[in-house]
Amino acid sequence: SSLSGSLRRIRGPSPIGRAPSAALMGPHPMIKPTQLRPRGSIAQAFLPVGGTIGQSGGLEEAWDGSGAVAAADGVADWSGVGAGFSEQTPCIDLSGYTLPRVVVFDLDETCWDHFGLDHKPPFKPPFTWSGSAVCDATGRPVEVFPDLPQILLSLHNHGVTLAVASHDGKPEWCRQVMDSYVLDFDTGLCWGQLIPEELTFIKYSGKYWPGKTQHFQDIRENMPGGPCEFGEMLVFDDSKSICQQAHRLGAHAVRCNNGGVTLAKLIEGLSYMTPARGVKRKNGDAV
Repeated sequence: SSLSGSLRRIRGPSPIGRAPSAALMGPHPMIKPTQLRPRGSIAQAFLPVGGTIGQSGGLEEAWDGSGAVAAADGVADWSGVGAGFSEQTPCIDLSGYTLPRVVVFDLDETCWDHFGLDHKPPFKPPFTWSGSAVCDATGRPVEVFPDLPQILLSLHNHGVTLAVASHDGKPEWCRQVMDSYVLDFDTGLCWGQLIPEELTFIKYSGKYWPGKTQHFQDIRENMPGGPCEFGEMLVFDDSKSICQQAHRLGAHAVRCNNGGVTLAKLIEGLSYMTPARGVKRKNGDAV
């Protein structure tokens, strides 16, 4: 893929990365290296080789891969666990790929590292943006997987419709988290603004349980501009059986267990798309 050789997975102790090269950037401008200091679970993000180390208050910071930023004085800062980039999320150039018409995301264990927002120990609403993460009433952050902000913005900037198919038991909480999660600090664009209500199916009873066939059928029927073909749908879910259901409908699916959705998973999913089962786009326009 266009990412191979340019990026590597950060695992364990490693320097903090710098901004992606211009070739990988979308419409968002280049960002200073210190603006891209990873916080919280962003330790698992794709970052270019040869990164620089950020500075904070005159103390050099080092990333230990555990979810904390350790300063030179040995004091770890856990305040950013579950957060994305500290300033603005860079976008990946996807113009060389055949893109799906719609990408469908599961939430639990796919977008965030929680089995369910009401799973023990449950979160306590309301949820608000803390400046670096979405936190509940006790200050506990929702641990969004690190590549998600970049994936969401990149797909959005290339004109791909986004949807949610989830079995989470607290749909109102999920919507509040998405509506509070800031993706673009300049414009205030939030995750929830990219997911239309008519394409948000957080349901877990009746015909929506135990599988997600009905979720996918409803998303297909509610697509803006009219129903899509299942071959134009790409699904990300941590469940093997759900992915198999999507395949049986004719959709493409990538299992995202053990670490949630990642840039590598995105590229894997896009590799399944062909001109006959997707829409070739350049700069967000169909061609």
